[in-house]
Amino acid sequence: MEDDVRTARKLFGEMAVQKGYCTKEDVDRALEIQRALEASGEPRTMLGLIMLEETMINNQQFIELLMELDHLVHEDEPEGYDVPLDIEEEAEEEELDDMIGEDELEDEFEDIL
Repeated sequence: MEDDVRTARKLFGEMAVQKGYCTKEDVDRALEIQRALEASGEPRTMLGLIMLEETMINNQQFIELLMELDHLVHEDEPEGYDVPLDIEEEAEEEELDDMIGEDELEDEFEDIL
């Protein structure tokens, strides 16, 4: 289990750098923050959450990386594995609602619907 956690942390940071979302230095800094938090007695914080809070990556990038990691972790799952709801689609809808406002969105597209 501990090896899986280490691998996931390493993968998350590597994937973020590989996709150009952040630099290796950002990942190293996030790992330092994570170690400092643990040393001060704080419960373990996911590397991705630290990177998100420190604005090294944005919400969409965070979600995309988590979904990719989930896919990698569960690629050996037997057929019929329950795939979670499409988080990315849900996040985009919420983002759009926040930008425009749900009522304004309905008014905007009322003629089409």
